This record gives sequence, structure tokens and C-alpha cells, in this order.
Amino acid sequence: MRTAIVTGASRGIGRATAIALGEAGFRVYVTGRTHSLARAPGSIDATAAAVSSVGGEGRAVRIEHNDDSMLTGLFNHVRHQSGTLELLVNNVFPTDLFDEVADGPFFEQPVSLAHEMLGAGLRTHYVATWHAARMMARQGSGLVVNIGAVGAVVPSFGPAHAMAKSALDAFTQVAARELRPYGIAIVSVWPGPLVGTERVRRQGAEVAAAITETPFLTGRAVAALAADAEVLRLSGRVFAAADLAEYYDFTDADGTRPEYPYDDERMRATMVARLPARPRRLPARADRTDRTD
Repeated sequence: MRTAIVTGASRGIGRATAIALGEAGFRVYVTGRTHSLARAPGSIDATAAAVSSVGGEGRAVRIEHNDDSMLTGLFNHVRHQSGTLELLVNNVFPTDLFDEVADGPFFEQPVSLAHEMLGAGLRTHYVATWHAARMMARQGSGLVVNIGAVGAVVPSFGPAHAMAKSALDAFTQVAARELRPYGIAIVSVWPGPLVGTERVRRQGAEVAAAITETPFLTGRAVAALAADAEVLRLSGRVFAAADLAEYYDFTDADGTRPEYPYDDERMRATMVARLPARPRRLPARADRTDRTD
């Protein structure tokens, strides 16, 4: 049985990804802080049970993702129980902090926001991939999927969120070069602009009406990548879940397939603006005058 780890799988995209991998026959280690439903809907135990109910084997592991010793323990546990690791899905992110991001500038908000978002939302992925790569290199194969976001390009929840998601995509692109000789692929997958997670659906009918897809679109995208025997050719790339749905010919949980959501003027202008500015694109200098002599 192939083995996967999905971090942050109590609810949302992590839960859907774990279940999609269960449908594909994976043994899935689902990690998170929540054993109970006290704080929010969903728990790692419930996700693990759902994985088992669809044909996989779910195993719940409670960890604090910012604790390196607990991450080390997780991978030692997987190595001891399963022997191999075919897939790591770096999904965990402190989404509960989204409700704390105020409308004001970042310097009027707690520095702890950056600590959490760049910790559990970025550094944890580096450490988890470090452990996974050591297991996968011995096997000569493996896949790492980083769950990114359009916030890497278009600011959604402030500078700390943008730093975490843009750096995660950069990590994907650079790490791919070093992992390729060992047969390990690494990709980033962006969900759509507004995924119908439990948190989003609690925000009311107006927000729910703008939902672009369910969490299972991303989950099925991960499962499709894991089923691709030639996935190494895609390593280092950043993909949209909707684009992978068309490429691999699968649909969302409701049978629909959303259009690629990022091909618009705003996105193109944003990407151009992120390139190093050429002199002709800079604002005119006040002290400069055209000379004809």
C-alpha cells in the first residue's frame, strides 16, 4: 500500500486531499492539532476514519507543526510503520489567523501574525520536505505537493501571507533542481480564488455564492499527480487545480469543472509588475530634462 502524509488535514483542503488519496488506495497519515470538535468542525480522527471508509487506510497523528522534534517523530513513526513514503502534501496553514488580519496596515497588527504564518505556513513545509526527501531519496522516487495560493501573486491577507505563499512557490522551483537526480518530484498547486471550506461557508450566503470550487478539486488534483508515473517531468512547476482537472480529466465533487481562474488582465499586469523594473518603466525623474545638444 502506498503511503502519504497530509499535513493540516482536520478540515478544508487537507481533509479533502486525504479522502481523495484514500479513494486512490493510499495509507494516509493525517496530521493536525485537533482530536476533538471543540474549536472548529473537523478533527484528524474524523478525517482518518473518512479515509478508511473510502478504501484507504487513515491514521491520525496529532502534532504541533512548528515543533521540529514532533515533525522528526512523525517521520520516524511513518518509517517504522510503513517503511516507505510515496507522497508528502504540505498543506498546513494557520487559517484561523485570517479572521485576525485587520483592514489596517501590517505595522498596526501583531508581529505574531508573521511568526505564525511564516512558521506553520512556510518553515514547517521546508522541515517536512527535508525529512521526506531523505526517505524518498533512498527509494529513488517520491512526490511532494505544496498547497500554494494566488496570494503568492495577488495580496489577499496581508504581507505575511504573501511572503509565505510566494516563498513556498520559490522553494518548489529551486528544490526541484536538487531533488530531480533522486527521482523526486515537487510541485505547487493553487486552489481556486474562493474554495468552499468549512470556514468560508460559515461567512454567510453572500460569500458562499462566490465560491469557485469545493476542496475536493484540489484533493483530486493531488491524487491525479500521485497517479502519474511520469510526474517528474512536471517537477518545479506551479499549477492551478482547475488546470490539472482539465489536464487529467477529472471533475469537482459536484461533477463540474471550473475554468482556469487566473488568465485575466489583472493577473497579467500583476506578474509584469513583479519583474525587475526596467528604466523605461520607472517614473520620470523630476531632475531630468530632454536635451537636444
